[in-house]
Amino acid sequence: VALSLAECLPELGGVISIGSKIPASKVAMSAVVSSLPENIVGEKLKDGKIKTPVLLCGGNRATAVTSQVLREVKERFQAVGYVKWERDGDSMARNREEMLPIMKFLAGRLRMSTPGGMEEVGVLRV
Repeated sequence: VALSLAECLPELGGVISIGSKIPASKVAMSAVVSSLPENIVGEKLKDGKIKTPVLLCGGNRATAVTSQVLREVKERFQAVGYVKWERDGDSMARNREEMLPIMKFLAGRLRMSTPGGMEEVGVLRV
């Protein structure tokens, strides 16, 4: 769902997708996009890619994140990271080693400046 929303909405700070892929039904997504107001639909770059950074995570066996899925996501999004866990299946990170790439991705997103056209909604002043 998160990857689908990232395709429809304006630039997000980032998307972390664990064991997920872009829905096969492009028809369904185009129906969603066509029902959104023009000013809400996400802006694509000149090469047609979406600006929102994506981190895909999945197991090395019995995973939804196949090489085909990775290729499709890289075709649609500008910045794509991929973490292959050394275990079967796709589920939340189980230990520090698996969580570290997610934490690094989040830290990078927190350090970035506010995207153009957006405002910070809360600032903690000490």
